Amino acid sequence: MYAHRIKLVEYRRLSLRPRFLFLTPGPLVTKKSARAKDTKRSLRQKLRKQVKRLRWNFAPRAKLAVSFRFYDRATSHLDVYNLVKFYLDTLQGIVFEDDRQVHYLEAAASRVPAGGGESSAFIQVHRLRDYERYVELASEVEPSEDEESDISFHPNYLDDPYAAVADRQRKALSRTQVLSHSSSARRLGFASMMDLFTGTHPFIFHLGGIPKGKDESAFKSRIRQTLSDYMIRVPLLRNVHVPIELNAQITRQGLKQGKDLDNVLRLVCPIIKEKLLDHKAYINGYRAYVLGDEVSPPRLSIQLLPIGAIATYNKSLEAGFKAYGADLGELLR
Repeated sequence: MYAHRIKLVEYRRLSLRPRFLFLTPGPLVTKKSARAKDTKRSLRQKLRKQVKRLRWNFAPRAKLAVSFRFYDRATSHLDVYNLVKFYLDTLQGIVFEDDRQVHYLEAAASRVPAGGGESSAFIQVHRLRDYERYVELASEVEPSEDEESDISFHPNYLDDPYAAVADRQRKALSRTQVLSHSSSARRLGFASMMDLFTGTHPFIFHLGGIPKGKDESAFKSRIRQTLSDYMIRVPLLRNVHVPIELNAQITRQGLKQGKDLDNVLRLVCPIIKEKLLDHKAYINGYRAYVLGDEVSPPRLSIQLLPIGAIATYNKSLEAGFKAYGADLGELLR
């Protein structure tokens, strides 16, 4: 009984742990937008006020988990990795010192339905240790039923002459997911199918080490070759007509070579889009994280996910965390 009380105290403290929350309404902006400079100046003023309001500790060296949710009412989409670049740069120097502190980075977009309001960006920043513990506790209890994402997107492929192929691709991709309730999740905090499959898998490919410095040509060539080999091995995904999301796992040794998570994804995403996706498809979101051990060699692995997988993963975590607290409450009655 005493042990359960200690767990409940930890659960409640974790529920109340400080985190940085920020919602900014208005058109979404990328670094190359004409209004980027003015928008960044305005956002940084609002961010400073929010830092004071929430009494957020600047945390110049702490490892962080950062999450973006983009809600877009435009008829065309913006590449999520370009959105992340702008907003992450805007946070730097106010919410945290350097984006190399970010060891977990997550972003996903959703279309705002007609009459549903304006576009907006919602940002959350956690201490990494708090987020890891949250995942561990959420993984202790299986949700009573599978959560489904209610994410909406631009269904450009529905009236496409390749609609039948697109439907097959959508069904195939639905078989891959982020696994948050495996033993690996409890051990590492951030689990995926990549932790469970060491050989060839139809939705996973390995890109090797991350380049040092600014010379990225060999790395880009390796990505293109890896994707060419992948398309031969998995012909159904040779020309993807549906939106996708990505799960990116980077070893700690890989991150030490001088690249932050955002820049790694900005290298990889355009090549994946170029090589794998039809011109109407797009990368709707990604989840990138650093593998916690020190011994794994420099390596970047990518898992293809269906659209909405990241939202579904987070709903599963929320359900598991609430169930953990509810179970403790029942035990102490």
